[in-house]
Amino acid sequence: MIIFAIVLTSTLVLVAVTASSPPKTMSSQPQAELYVGSSADPNVYDPVNIKSDKFTVYIKGRNIIDLWGASLWMNYNFTVLNCTAVRYGSDWGTPFVDYVLVEGTINRTKGSIEEYDAFRMDAALPKNATLYEVDFHMLNWEGSVLQISGTPTELLNRSVSLIDVLMTDGYFVPEFPLATILPLLIIVTLAAFSLRKGVSVNKRIGPSPAKH
Repeated sequence: MIIFAIVLTSTLVLVAVTASSPPKTMSSQPQAELYVGSSADPNVYDPVNIKSDKFTVYIKGRNIIDLWGASLWMNYNFTVLNCTAVRYGSDWGTPFVDYVLVEGTINRTKGSIEEYDAFRMDAALPKNATLYEVDFHMLNWEGSVLQISGTPTELLNRSVSLIDVLMTDGYFVPEFPLATILPLLIIVTLAAFSLRKGVSVNKRIGPSPAKH
């Protein structure tokens, strides 16, 4: 009887504690993302604005589980940038040993990178992986988006089904180097000073007012 009372009391206490405890929430998985980064290291999250006149961007996956294949498409402003090369990232492994690939095209008159495909043969890629490297050369001092969102870019799992991920674009935002700006500022300043000085001299040596 005493044992029964102890068990009953313990059960009631456990029920009361359980009822008063807030419900546990399931921990959310980290956001899976494909983005345009500035370094080849897949473990460094570095979506940035590119500012130099010659640069390489790295298309990287982050927190992507069961990633086996990809198809890269990218749009950019062809009047601002010239895409000079597209390469497959080292995380794919050795071509036709670790993965198969079908190289796409660079459409420089349209400003697009089209259908650079790859698929792993024996194992998924790491959840953080560098998939592509893209080289650009600046043509003029304007800006351009490096757009992967809204394009046919796809990531595939082992079953060749689409993986839903956030796609984050990159941006080219040119920055005038000081070595270019400083001489220009000096020339403009000297020109303005000379013009002002000339006007002042003309006022001093101009014709005298006529006497009546």
